[in-house]
Amino acid sequence: MTSTQKIKEVDDAPPTPRSQPVGRVYSSLESPLTFYIRDLRQSLRERRREFLNHLFQKNDLAICGVEEQTPIAQASQPGSIVLSELSGRLLSDGTGFVDSGWELMIDRPNLRMWRRPSCKPLSGSNESGRTVVSLYEYRVCGSFSDISAQCFLEVQLNLAYRRHWDKSVVVLESTKNGDDSGRTEVVRWVSKFPFPMARREYVYARRWWLTTAAKDT
Repeated sequence: MTSTQKIKEVDDAPPTPRSQPVGRVYSSLESPLTFYIRDLRQSLRERRREFLNHLFQKNDLAICGVEEQTPIAQASQPGSIVLSELSGRLLSDGTGFVDSGWELMIDRPNLRMWRRPSCKPLSGSNESGRTVVSLYEYRVCGSFSDISAQCFLEVQLNLAYRRHWDKSVVVLESTKNGDDSGRTEVVRWVSKFPFPMARREYVYARRWWLTTAAKDT
């Protein structure tokens, strides 16, 4: 075998991994499942941003400093939530703020929960042709008998304490309604979940009051 033939054989040999671009070698070490999960999370973030941009149209609220792992949709003043209307219809037995559009999911002596499709749901159709709704609104009414009203109220209202002990909290803040003596507020709650689930954001209005029944407060 001549030296010319040897050189030709070396030139025809496939390139070694060392000669490939660094990014290509790194990508080849990742499984298809990794890319699928990345694409899925990105799709969920985009859908969440579209929903929040439609829901909130005004100035952004300032959020507390947190570590940035994934982007958080910036919230704005929830002008679409009319607190006076909600608080005016919310009765102490939980029956004043639902109509025929709400579906009763749980009906127990100390707990009732309703749900209804969101105003503009992300929907589709299954094989049977029925519409599948992926976004719902929930309303819950419950009572506790093993704790005083004052203690329960303090735990629920102390958002700073919740941020201290609940490690799943990313953002927890409130906007109070000055026309209701501080008893009505909108709470924005962002929680983180284990991988591969993305962060979830909850916005809800709540109103509290104390009544006296017999000797119990």
